[in-house]
Amino acid sequence: MIFNNRVFFCLFSIVLAVASLSSCDKQGPDDPDFTEVIGNSIFVPNSAGETVTVRMEFDEDWYIENDSPWYTVRPMRGSAGTAQITVSVLTENNDLKERLLGFHIITGDIDNVYYVIQDGVPGFNITESDAECVREGGNLVVTVEGNVKYDVSCEEDWLTVNSVQYDSTLLADGYSYSKYMVSKINLSVEANDSDFRKADLMLTSNSEDSTTAIVTVEQMGDLVADYDRQFIRRSIVMRMTATWCGFCPFMNYGLESASEQYPDHIIPINIHESTSEGGLAFPGYYDFSSFFGVESLPEGYTNYYAYLPNISSTALAAEYFENLAREATGNLPSNTVIGGYAVLEDDAISADIYVASKDAGEYALCVYLLEDGIIHDQAYQSGSDEGKDYVHNNVLRASITDNLLYGEAFSAQSNGTQKFHFDFSVPYNVENQDNLHVVAFTLREGTYSGSTAIGFVEYKDYGYIVDNAVNLHLGQIENYAYEE
Repeated sequence: MIFNNRVFFCLFSIVLAVASLSSCDKQGPDDPDFTEVIGNSIFVPNSAGETVTVRMEFDEDWYIENDSPWYTVRPMRGSAGTAQITVSVLTENNDLKERLLGFHIITGDIDNVYYVIQDGVPGFNITESDAECVREGGNLVVTVEGNVKYDVSCEEDWLTVNSVQYDSTLLADGYSYSKYMVSKINLSVEANDSDFRKADLMLTSNSEDSTTAIVTVEQMGDLVADYDRQFIRRSIVMRMTATWCGFCPFMNYGLESASEQYPDHIIPINIHESTSEGGLAFPGYYDFSSFFGVESLPEGYTNYYAYLPNISSTALAAEYFENLAREATGNLPSNTVIGGYAVLEDDAISADIYVASKDAGEYALCVYLLEDGIIHDQAYQSGSDEGKDYVHNNVLRASITDNLLYGEAFSAQSNGTQKFHFDFSVPYNVENQDNLHVVAFTLREGTYSGSTAIGFVEYKDYGYIVDNAVNLHLGQIENYAYEE
């Protein structure tokens, strides 16, 4: 029995020695540190010049195919047995999302794909820096994207942070989950019976670098104007158009260009003639046609006083529309400013619109419903395919105020505010309710003759002048705005 124990002890010692020798053969003190291959993925650091080495066993000769621009793999081929394969990082990843790209190891008829995954820069992707809430309060969800988890703090007592939920997706390797997450901050908001208010949510990451971001929550209330500042002066441009009109796209492109060149000062309204196809025709088109005396298409009308006829030059149209809007800002400063909030729920829109005025006077408020993103073929003068699947934006769908042309009359007070509330159903011809927005503008009696009449522009007396305007996107608060 003693002899057997000694034999067992000797055999056990020999096994340990062999195991130790075998381990040293594979990873001795002069060998690099080996990185574990997780599934078929190799994780590399986000630093140019860094390397990782993995150990692989092969039963036959092998070679590698790799066309990655941001890492290399060496060696590119080898024989059966144990191989040390090194991945070298060439460039850093400056994005928040991981980048993933595979290389191929071919042995005989077998092609194995291994994925190299590099983390992104820690941080947040705040696509919407503001979140809006109705004055009645309730629950609010703020969506944040990024690759870090975080704590949320807020100093306002009317806003409570309830929880944060994270959601990640599976990467293309089919094994690893992305560190880039979509998170939802669940909030409770108290009702607001006072002025418009806002609060900052401070997001602080739990990582060592303590990355921070701010999301502002705005809650609708009574808007308060600063009467000592110059109100922003937005111009309304009504464009008469039709899907069969080959010259109409030129004026449309010009109007879009002018809006980009003079941002937040031009609001287009596209009014389609009754024979336009694709459900674009506006039922009240002939009311506009009769009022303005439309003779051909396209025609553009700025602020109810400036007329631009059909010109087949996008550049000229852009120049005229921009100059007219800038002229209005300089020569016709607004006495009124408009703000508000519109929300869509159960196929109906509810809108609160505020109009502040510096001086007393008689005005009218016109409120229209517009739709973007309607795709339908548009005739194009050159005969090219550019009009195919044409995207129609700012298409007039309905008048929310009863009087299409003159709106709802009201008396403005000196340093005062008028509040209007509208509830209305979404018209049957709307294609996508998510693409709706509300345009409101104030009118006053009067006429104007300016200096942009050189060329094609004509100033006409229609008896009214647009004083100011606002574009309300559903679910977004539009506060009073001022000239910079």
